[in-house]
Amino acid sequence: MALFLLVVRATHAGALWRDECAVVQLAGMPSASDVLRNFQHEAFPPLFPLIVRIYAIVFGSSDTVLRIFGFGVGCLLISAFWINSSLFRSDVPLVALGLMSLNTTFFVWGTTIRGYGLGSALIVLMFGCIANLLPASNPQRNIIAMLACFLGVQVLLYNSVLLIALSASALVICPFFSIVSNMRS
Repeated sequence: MALFLLVVRATHAGALWRDECAVVQLAGMPSASDVLRNFQHEAFPPLFPLIVRIYAIVFGSSDTVLRIFGFGVGCLLISAFWINSSLFRSDVPLVALGLMSLNTTFFVWGTTIRGYGLGSALIVLMFGCIANLLPASNPQRNIIAMLACFLGVQVLLYNSVLLIALSASALVICPFFSIVSNMRS
């Protein structure tokens, strides 16, 4: 159902609007250094326009192609739910998929050529990666968590506040995991 709703949104979204055009114009500057010099007028860190730039170079920059980008971002959020589900060794993420399917705000703003959708997918991954560190930390999990956190903050600045909250929560919960693991052994 979530994929169906993403398809409906992508096919009925219409032409790009002003802020989306600003991102596409910024991404289409002659060089990547021009993007970095001019991103301060944009609401998102420079990684998002650079991602749009790479996408536009590879696939083009028509409205239809960019709406497919929004569809892909929605699919990334669904994938993030499934990844977290597998990290927590649980079944189908029905609650997350159901809540996403009922969230019209995501379908309107998360699939636009703005950083909100990709930032949403990355904050879901950040949560999963940080929570995955609690039971047992190893270098591979640490690197993946750091990468997810770095990318999440570089795509959507507001994720930094959520990262602080997630990290503080993990620090509070961490001693309880060590107590439980000591009781089991």
